[in-house]
Amino acid sequence: MPFGVGARISQVRFPFSQTKFASSLGIPENTLMQYEREKKPPDSEFLTRIYEVYRVDPIWLLTGESAKVSTPKENIIFLRSDHPAYASCTFAVHDEGKSLRNDFSLF
Repeated sequence: MPFGVGARISQVRFPFSQTKFASSLGIPENTLMQYEREKKPPDSEFLTRIYEVYRVDPIWLLTGESAKVSTPKENIIFLRSDHPAYASCTFAVHDEGKSLRNDFSLF
């Protein structure tokens, strides 16, 4: 069975405790626990913050696959995270004059 987004978040967090990792990202520990247990998909703020602090590729975090382009934080533009259940996350990556769009349905 392939690893889901929760397992990848746990992998990034290791060896830190949930408390320490959540604190480093400025989120409540309960929110991190929901992400890791896949009770709630990560929102765009979390994806941005985990990239800024730990340089985790948001495409890899969401899908388990590597990004096709480099994604320095200034090039990531989140377009939508307003779905009440955060069931989809849409973002665009601007790379050397090319606009690329990726849509992910998490659950």
